[in-house]
Amino acid sequence: MDDGFVMQLLTTVGFQLPILIVLGAGLVLLATRRPGRARTLGLWGLSLLLLGGLCGTVTSLLPMWVIAQGGSFSSYAVWYGILQAVFTLLHAVAMLLVVLALRLALPR
Repeated sequence: MDDGFVMQLLTTVGFQLPILIVLGAGLVLLATRRPGRARTLGLWGLSLLLLGGLCGTVTSLLPMWVIAQGGSFSSYAVWYGILQAVFTLLHAVAMLLVVLALRLALPR
């Protein structure tokens, strides 16, 4: 592997690690709550945020990996854009689920 790619990998993972840890801790905390609609929505929302974060991290490494392999990123640019759009929609749905969970959990 190229040193530049390894540095990019470590930097990307290093920046995303605190967010992934917080999402994992949130999942653990929600899992200990009593069952209910708010808990279910919260678990789904945080799970989707975690999945989107992991996939987004991997996707952000794609351009550097393609270039390190000697390829041209321009041939993958359309697919990269589509993946970014899908992950953005995934984050939006996940945040909506978390907000709905908060709405249901708070007293009226």
